[in-house]
Amino acid sequence: MPKPKTIIIIAASALVIITIVIIIFGTRPARPTETTLTMWGFEDPATLSTIFTRLKTDQKINIAYTQKQRQNFDQTMLEALANGTSPDIYQLNHQQLTQYQNKLVAAPSSIFTLQNYQSRFADVIYSEMVNQKGIWGAPIFLDTLALFYNKDMFNSMAIPQPPNTWDAFKQDSIILTQKDSRDNILRAGSAWGTGKNVNYAKDLISALMIQSGTKMTSQDNRQATFNQAVISNGQSYNTGQKAVEFYTSFADVQKETYSWNRRMANSLNTFSQAKSAMTFGYSSDYYWLKKQAPYLNFGVAAFPQVSQADLMVNYGDFDVFVVSNRSGKYISAWQALEYLTQPDNLKTYLTSAKRPTPARDLVNWQKQDLELGIFAQQALSARSWYQADPAQIDAIFVEMLDSVVLKEASIDEAVNRAAERTTQVLR
Repeated sequence: MPKPKTIIIIAASALVIITIVIIIFGTRPARPTETTLTMWGFEDPATLSTIFTRLKTDQKINIAYTQKQRQNFDQTMLEALANGTSPDIYQLNHQQLTQYQNKLVAAPSSIFTLQNYQSRFADVIYSEMVNQKGIWGAPIFLDTLALFYNKDMFNSMAIPQPPNTWDAFKQDSIILTQKDSRDNILRAGSAWGTGKNVNYAKDLISALMIQSGTKMTSQDNRQATFNQAVISNGQSYNTGQKAVEFYTSFADVQKETYSWNRRMANSLNTFSQAKSAMTFGYSSDYYWLKKQAPYLNFGVAAFPQVSQADLMVNYGDFDVFVVSNRSGKYISAWQALEYLTQPDNLKTYLTSAKRPTPARDLVNWQKQDLELGIFAQQALSARSWYQADPAQIDAIFVEMLDSVVLKEASIDEAVNRAAERTTQVLR
């Protein structure tokens, strides 16, 4: 029989061993559990799949992604909110933020700080996605308007380079336009000047206004101010009206700039059929043209600027992913979006999706791209403006332009009426 002293030693040793086992295994971090998030977007799943795989491996976050259509997204989202099936994360155009903001949760400061967000993304993104309540969206691309020009037509008229100013654009359009003896347009030098049959007419006239120094809205975004004069060097200029006058002059048969009218097909289709020498579009339109007209010899050039302007101003459009305030996993959702927008992951997506970068640090990387370089170069100088309801504003601007072209209103009447109606939408 063991002696009492031996029993005590054995018991003490066992206690020490048990304690060591508890220390070693009991304090070992628990294996992280996998979190699954639902995400709705407009992107092809193949463009994001590699990043989702990395996310699952690195952060144990699994994304259940469903592709949706832009055209009926509002209705789809409304139904999902009503029956409690809305996703944790979903994609929006930047102009939809106000419409959805009361359904969203802002980024935790532990994931995105204002300084970090501002240093990572282009200024137009910061100005629209950040307010006093927080940061609301993680951008995945930033597109800009660019000039498409028919190389064969430029070559045939001995024009060596596409125009980089509006003065040069005007002169090139005059040279490139072909008419018959009755002033019927046989070939449009430039496919713009009207509202309804010009793709992105609202964006184009907005770009002209902003380049000219027009303030599109009041500081609180509750009043349209693009009809108001601005003061420069002690002089008063109604830059909004001047922009409309310049734009619509290309659809005025009495002007030397006449190259376009309301009877023609929409601007991108006309360009794809080699019936116009110049038009405007975004990077997605570049790829549409390559597919629609594979033998069309065309190039992409930077958006024209005001002659002798001190700063370049371009017009931008972008999408963001946002987080639903009905998500019980909003911290994980924002972690996933921060991961998605890290440089290496954005590169993967942008390369696959053929999109221009929203990230400042990736501009130099992408500006060497033969197809997307122009759009990437314009990202840092991109601007936009608050529109509350883009569809309504689009209709207002189209009517403004066409009423001038049809001589139904003078330029000042048309611009003032458009500003009044836009104010109603903003409020």
